[in-house]
Amino acid sequence: MTDEGIWGNEVLTDTQCCGVSTLKRIDRDVFEQPNVRDIIFLEGINDIGCSETAFALCTGSTPAITAAKVIAGYQQVIADAHQHHMRIFGATLTPFENSEEYAPAYWTPAKEQIREMVNAWIRQPGHFDGVIDFARATPIRRTRRSSTRSMTGRPPAPQRPGLSGDGRRHQTSVRCCELTAHAGHATGC
Repeated sequence: MTDEGIWGNEVLTDTQCCGVSTLKRIDRDVFEQPNVRDIIFLEGINDIGCSETAFALCTGSTPAITAAKVIAGYQQVIADAHQHHMRIFGATLTPFENSEEYAPAYWTPAKEQIREMVNAWIRQPGHFDGVIDFARATPIRRTRRSSTRSMTGRPPAPQRPGLSGDGRRHQTSVRCCELTAHAGHATGC
């Protein structure tokens, strides 16, 4: 197993700090690698989060992103994978609320709706060869927090492990991948 993930990478947009988009690097990172048969594709959260936001580590901002644009990028990756006779498993995008350390408006309710639309598309049969549902494996966890309101006047948001996850998220990811490999197809863990 090889992990070609790049922190901050986007499917559609090149960035100064995180490099070229998935669409531009997938040939080098995946299709040109020897003995690759299967792809687990978990990309797109940065396209959504960085949409019209000045990313904390980059200059400038990425263009406005819609679910349709992310899905179009997925469709291109799926077609390319099949052209190379590889199976591709779609991984749903995990919750990303409380990820404001990346940029002040990285998560918004509108961006959450885009994530949910993309995940609904990923889960539909016929797009990917299988689905690994990381979003369902990492639900919102309510924690005991002060009931005081933040400076915005809103109650505190539910705690999440942020974008990079925590040990439980990584263990769930490994377990899902092991089940997928053992079954020969995605089990939707």
